[in-house]
Amino acid sequence: MIEFRASRLAIVGTIAVLVAACGGGTAPSSGGTSPSTPPAAQSSNPSAAVGDGPANLVIAVREHFAPGMKTLAEEYRKTNDNVTIEIQSLPNAEAEFTQRIVTAHLGGQEADIIEHLDTYVDEFAANGVTTDLLPYFAKKQDLTAEDFLPQFLDQYRPLDKPDQVHGMPVSADATVVFFNKDLFAEAGVAEPAGDWTWQDMTTAAKKITVAGQGKYWGMAPGDLWQAVYNPMIKAYGGFVYDKDKKVSGIGEPAAIEAWTQLLTPMIDGSFAPYDIVRGQAAPQFPAGQVAMMIGVRAHTPGFRDGLKAAWDVVTMPTANGQPVVGGGSYGLAITEASKSKDAAFKFLAWFYRTDGGMKTLQETYQVMPPTADGVDNGLWRNLPAPPANTAAFATDVKVAVLSTHLPGRAQAVLADAVTEATEKVLLNGVSIEEAFGEAQKKVNDALTSN
Repeated sequence: MIEFRASRLAIVGTIAVLVAACGGGTAPSSGGTSPSTPPAAQSSNPSAAVGDGPANLVIAVREHFAPGMKTLAEEYRKTNDNVTIEIQSLPNAEAEFTQRIVTAHLGGQEADIIEHLDTYVDEFAANGVTTDLLPYFAKKQDLTAEDFLPQFLDQYRPLDKPDQVHGMPVSADATVVFFNKDLFAEAGVAEPAGDWTWQDMTTAAKKITVAGQGKYWGMAPGDLWQAVYNPMIKAYGGFVYDKDKKVSGIGEPAAIEAWTQLLTPMIDGSFAPYDIVRGQAAPQFPAGQVAMMIGVRAHTPGFRDGLKAAWDVVTMPTANGQPVVGGGSYGLAITEASKSKDAAFKFLAWFYRTDGGMKTLQETYQVMPPTADGVDNGLWRNLPAPPANTAAFATDVKVAVLSTHLPGRAQAVLADAVTEATEKVLLNGVSIEEAFGEAQKKVNDALTSN
């Protein structure tokens, strides 16, 4: 299975309304969720002491994150009893989650801290949803920008405001291949090694798919995720977006080579048929129906809980001599409307400490710290298996190609155009050249209109 993200087009359209609703992107002065917070905790002046007074914090995260965040809030309050923390649980689905954030902003009901996604940085920053964290980092009180892996923190810099940072990655997520050892054994296929190629992976997948006879498959891809196609396009010398020329290259010859590598296994029977994968009874890796899945560290807890078979992880294969590792992150941000910014930053400083919140998160198997020291020496590396090959995560994060940011509406158009082109190829028999040539034109039209 190749993991994918939902379309963002409708959400970006809704975000555009914020400009009119909030006076050109300025957050409403009556916003926030802590109207009763004492004045000492309401200061948003970065020169003030960080969160010394009592405060009420509201933290809004998706369902996958809410239980862990509740535990962290309880731990934090043991040594910070002048702070009350409410955790809001939002839908996991990207579109629904982001819609709730937008609705809260429009209604002046923002949480103080929100879960963030690196692909929404520009929209949220431009419309006053999130605040710049660099003034707080500059005070060097427990947490600084230098503590993070720079390539991951840079994902939270808006394109038009590169001197600002509007969020912090929670985990350094890079793709690896999860594989079901039992299905490999049942199909008589050797387990993958760390020096394999994309062709090795698709060949193994086809053997397993044939052996499975409709009971299980080698892989079962959904819509192509940016963490899969971005590094593949780069491996073949192409580009998704040239920020200097302000054009997309997803239909250029180099990109067509990449799309051919990605889509051919879905056409020739190596992977589960696309129409089956898109159906209501789509085969799932955690159900033991799929032998391999491209995913990230955050998938680990669910597989430990749900997958009964023996399993492990391996580094991503190479294509055209290059590792095709993608990366990205979900993160945390402080809202512009928060009246408790200092207290919120103090909580985040504790959250990222290796003896604070980050210690607890690592123990859940969900997080690899987004710091160089955390990647190399974090306690996550020594947790009981599975997975046993934890080194795969550390190896891949160092070579990950992170998501490409496009300005304005073009980011959403890209996501939709790739999905539409994929469907044209796999369901309607349109050539890869034609489908992605049309997709490139749509993205470039959107870039021109921004």
